[in-house]
Amino acid sequence: MSSHCASEGDRGALHTRVTRGVALIMLVLGVAMPLAGISMLFILALDWLVIRQVAPLRRFFG
Repeated sequence: MSSHCASEGDRGALHTRVTRGVALIMLVLGVAMPLAGISMLFILALDWLVIRQVAPLRRFFG
């Protein structure tokens, strides 16, 4: 099914499935390769602590 024909509810369900899939892949990579997991945690913390708090960075990164 193409995204331009999907209803709003279908897109929400697709978004949830994609988000869960990406989270699962990140979890598996983080466990299998600890350095990758540490890097992902660092980037997540950077996003939460810096990028979302500084308005120009928040606008730039969307």
